Amino acid sequence: LAITMMDSTASAPATPVEDNVAAGEQDPWATLAAAAGEEPPSEAAPAPAAESSTNPSTEPIAVSHAEGETFSMPETNAPPPKNEFLTAVTNLGSVITAKAQEVDQQHHVTEKLASVKLATAAKTGEINEKYQVSEKWSNLTRTMSVKVEKVKEDPKTKEATENVKKSLAGASSWVSQKFQAIKTPPSNNGGSN
Repeated sequence: LAITMMDSTASAPATPVEDNVAAGEQDPWATLAAAAGEEPPSEAAPAPAAESSTNPSTEPIAVSHAEGETFSMPETNAPPPKNEFLTAVTNLGSVITAKAQEVDQQHHVTEKLASVKLATAAKTGEINEKYQVSEKWSNLTRTMSVKVEKVKEDPKTKEATENVKKSLAGASSWVSQKFQAIKTPPSNNGGSN
């Protein structure tokens, strides 16, 4: 299927494109060119007619642009086969990896990150030595563990814990009953609400 534009002053028979232009519809290429602030394209070179095939739903349509660009698209909106999609994704990954390696080679990103990592580790070690952060942290966690165990073993704590558990169990039962009442539609016993 070839789409061509003809000069409206030509004596050739009218084409569907001319009929659309005459009916007030503009050529889509002219509309795009006007939106881009360019001159509308001149008469497009006709594309070769597509040969008929046994399966016309997958036969591509060739459309020629005024500058000679040829666009092809399938007549259906079917997604590409999975293997083509996977190949495209794999190729994209390869392109991204190659670009990342190129940027790394140009700007030495890996080397700079490694030096920052080493400098950070060195500074962290200095701070730890100066303020004994690791030792103080270990002592704190050890002390807190001992205190938590003492609190757990205290009879008052055990009693309070049991009271909280009972209260929560009662509240949980109440909430479950309310949700069940919401989920179950009211029965119609002939009475009014």
